Amino acid sequence: MADIIGLAAGAAGGGVSGPIGTVTGRIAGLFERRQENAQEQARWKHEAALLEIQIKARASEPGGSRKASRSRRAPGQGSRPPRRQKRPSETAGDGAMQSGR
Repeated sequence: MADIIGLAAGAAGGGVSGPIGTVTGRIAGLFERRQENAQEQARWKHEAALLEIQIKARASEPGGSRKASRSRRAPGQGSRPPRRQKRPSETAGDGAMQSGR
């Protein structure tokens, strides 16, 4: 009989400690998340300050607009490569592919 009571007490103790551990873990997770958010906000403020400094530095340069930096590119050096012209042999097969044949 004592064994059964001891077994029941052990099961009850284990059943109680499980939820307590879960709650403790959740509370610790909240504190960790708050700390991570604080670090992210500090990083964002730092990046914003750096961007402000870069904007001021570019504005103080001679000809400090974005148009001036674009005009420094070599001719034909756009942001994307020029499109390739289709050959007549490539365009002849387009109708067949579109009709599903």
